[in-house]
Amino acid sequence: MVTITQVLQFHVAQVSERIRRLKSDAFKSETAQKWVYVSPDGAVFRCRRKCAFDLDAGWTQRWEAYEKVTACISPPHPSWPEYLAAREEASRWLTALHLLKFGNGALPLKKDVRKAVRAGKFAHHVSRAKASALIFSALASLSSTLIELAADPERFAEAERFTAARREAQHGQS
Repeated sequence: MVTITQVLQFHVAQVSERIRRLKSDAFKSETAQKWVYVSPDGAVFRCRRKCAFDLDAGWTQRWEAYEKVTACISPPHPSWPEYLAAREEASRWLTALHLLKFGNGALPLKKDVRKAVRAGKFAHHVSRAKASALIFSALASLSSTLIELAADPERFAEAERFTAARREAQHGQS
C-alpha cells in the first residue's frame, strides 16, 4: 500500500518531468564561432583582452566554436503559460509535503497552519504576498488527496509502481 508521502513525491516527480520536457522542447541552440583570447596555459578564455600587455604575456588569439542559445522558455514563448502553471503546481505539491512534515505525517489543523503562516514558516520559496494562498491551496490539495487515498487506494497504483521503481533504483546503486 502506498503512503501519502509517496503519492505526493509521485506528483512532484510528474510535474518536474513536465517542466523539464517544456524547457527542453523550447531550448534551441546553434554552433557559432568567434575570436577569443586564450591564456598561456590554455585554461582561461576571454572574449576581449584586458590590456595591451596580454599579448606580450603570452595570450594568444584564436577562432573558437561555441553553442549559442537561440531560443529558450521565456514570456514570449507560446508554452510559457503552461510552464508557469506547472511551476505553480510543483510548488503546491512541495508545500503539501512541507505541511505533511509540519503535521508529523498527518493533516495539520488549519489553525496551526494559520499560525505558521503568520510566523513565515512556509514562505521560503514564494513571495510573502502569495504565501498564504499557496499554503492553503496546498492544504486543500493535501486534504483531498488524503480523502481519495483512504477511499480508493487502487487509484494510486501508478504512484506505487513509481515508488517501487525508485526504491529498486536506489538499492541497485548501493
